[in-house]
This record gives sequence, structure tokens and C-alpha cells, in this order.
Amino acid sequence: MAAPSDAVLPAGSLVLVTGVNGFLGCHVADQLLAHGYRVRGTVRDAAKNAWIPGHFEENYGAGKLELVEVKDLSAEGALDEAVKGKSATEATSSTVLT
Repeated sequence: MAAPSDAVLPAGSLVLVTGVNGFLGCHVADQLLAHGYRVRGTVRDAAKNAWIPGHFEENYGAGKLELVEVKDLSAEGALDEAVKGKSATEATSSTVLT
């Protein structure tokens, strides 16, 4: 499935999806990948969520989705590395208060 002809972002653009391991984030990433976008997804624990890239590689090929670990979204500079080179952001994560 290609990006819509009137899409603002061209296919192949990098989209940051925060909370890609959550219900909503996972579905958003799936739809973006299906439309030809690349996805960089944030998770709090990369080791715990290492299965995610492999899951999407089965349908969309290698290198279409990458994970970035962001332990605390509220920390200053938490997303500095994650936002480098991205064209858009889909914020689907939430801060967990303990």
C-alpha cells in the first residue's frame, strides 16, 4: 500500500512513534509502514521490546523500523537522539507515574 497521492510526507520519510510497544503505537507504526514510511519507535526498555523490529520485518522488510530507548520521557533531553532526522511525530506514549 503506497502513501496517498495527496500525502504531505513523501513515502520513505522517517516518522517517530513514541510508545511503539503500546496498543495504539503498534497499530500506528503498522499503518505507517504499510503506507511506505520508515518508523523510529520509542520504548522505555529496548531489551524487553527487542521482538518489535523482527515482528515488522516479517511484513515490511529489514530496516524499516528501529527502536530507541527512552527511559524517562519527562527527563530533559530525553528525545534528543530520537528526533534526529525525523519528518513527523506521532505521540502515542504516556508517562507512568509511580
